Amino acid sequence: MANEFRDELKKLGNKQRFTFEGTFQKTGIKVASTKSGKHYKPTLLLKDVKYDNKRVTEHLWFNYTKGFGTLGELKQGDIVQFDGRVDSYVKGYFTETRKRDYKIERPTKIKLVNRDVCLLYTSDAADEGLGVD
Repeated sequence: MANEFRDELKKLGNKQRFTFEGTFQKTGIKVASTKSGKHYKPTLLLKDVKYDNKRVTEHLWFNYTKGFGTLGELKQGDIVQFDGRVDSYVKGYFTETRKRDYKIERPTKIKLVNRDVCLLYTSDAADEGLGVD
């Protein structure tokens, strides 16, 4: 089923950037082994990723970059909007059958779209008639 949706990513192509939305599910850790040892990188999982209000994949993992970090603490169910470019990669370990899959890379213009803005209460806000009691 996920591949059917990833076909939608393939159809978009990689010639331009698109604006996507996904639902934050959870964070994770990716382990990369190098000559100098293991490196641990934070990741995050977005599910039900959509373009133009149409689901293009069931889920995608992203590196937890500075852009995502500027959103503050993400809560399960948060809707994250971002621009990105579709790219292909080879999926699978060397001992398994490998196949081409599609991802969204280089996310930019990252923002939350489902949370209300919270006003910090100050006595000045009440004095200005901003409706803060």
